[in-house]
Amino acid sequence: MTADPRKAAIAAAFGKAAPRYEEHAAVQRVAAERLAERVARLPLPPRPRVLEIGCGTGFLSRALRERIGPADWLFTDLSPGHAGALPRHAG
Repeated sequence: MTADPRKAAIAAAFGKAAPRYEEHAAVQRVAAERLAERVARLPLPPRPRVLEIGCGTGFLSRALRERIGPADWLFTDLSPGHAGALPRHAG
């Protein structure tokens, strides 16, 4: 399968911006906090399985981890520069 050049360009651009992305993402931070609060109120099992597609630099991942505690995490992102900044397993 041939990689989509448009996706590759997007991934490269986000990867390049990853180190300073959070400095300019106030809206994303607020949205992640609000969503994490709502998810944490759900009737979750003691150790939920969490898949985050498009995790970026991890705003939502970190907010969820603070609220729900131990879980089996799987993070993905189009840009390795973003997903690579997150722990492979957090529990």
